[in-house]
Amino acid sequence: MDLFYVVSVSGPKMYDLSMEDWMKRGASNTQLYQVIQVNGNRLLFEAYTTTDQLYDAFELVKGNEGKNTFRDLTPENVPELLDLPPGFKKGYKEEDWAKFNQRFEAYKKRKQE
Repeated sequence: MDLFYVVSVSGPKMYDLSMEDWMKRGASNTQLYQVIQVNGNRLLFEAYTTTDQLYDAFELVKGNEGKNTFRDLTPENVPELLDLPPGFKKGYKEEDWAKFNQRFEAYKKRKQE
């Protein structure tokens, strides 16, 4: 088995969420690190907060004839962390803040569907 440790956001610099259509789960103002395990035909991806709480996860199993199986392992009891970093709104112009809120509301609506 191979084990990989991947760091994504490891410092104080944070960005707002783009909240793209393809996103299923996001995090803002949150430092995360990832652990990736590869064991034969199975890849397990886990993202943890700096307090070691599992935040997001999935399993990908390589099947025969190129058919892979994806299994979402996101913990259901852990809410998305979507609060913007303190002071972000201060840097936004009114029109930028309106655009952000529009993207945010559209994202929340997609999540409820």
